[in-house]
Amino acid sequence: MFAALLIGAMMLLVASDVVLKYLFNAPVPMTLELVAAYFMPAICFLTLGNVTRTESHLEVELFTQTMTGRPLAAIKLFGCLFGIIYGLYMIELAIAQAMKMTARGEYWEAATIRMPVWPARWFFPAGIALMILWLFLLAVSHIAVVLTGRSPIVGEIPELNETKHSAGPNHD
Repeated sequence: MFAALLIGAMMLLVASDVVLKYLFNAPVPMTLELVAAYFMPAICFLTLGNVTRTESHLEVELFTQTMTGRPLAAIKLFGCLFGIIYGLYMIELAIAQAMKMTARGEYWEAATIRMPVWPARWFFPAGIALMILWLFLLAVSHIAVVLTGRSPIVGEIPELNETKHSAGPNHD
């Protein structure tokens, strides 16, 4: 939801910049800088947790497309553990870089202003942290499947329109 709001705000900013530039010769100041320094990093990195939560990362299923149950869970568990280890390596470097740029007060020089960009350096470590959290939770789920053959995640509740009455599934 947050990424959708950011994308909407970025689209409004860019569209208004283009319209004002060509109709009134008065573009919105610092549009390019704001998009490059804040909007794009936030959209790319702060969504990593949700992409991981929904298991929407790119998967090559050449060898696993016919697998189910414990064997598939074991392979997915390996992927989660690898992702956690790699994520911990990345987050260490990202935090060090973000701290360095924060201490320096990193900024970009635009035509007439110095725009601080150091806060955007924290989007990457925040996104990686959310990704690691979800990888850990998914790993726990996959461990349960490997050990018991059953997922600990409860199935989704049916939508109201899938039930007999609009009062819900328990009100027949």
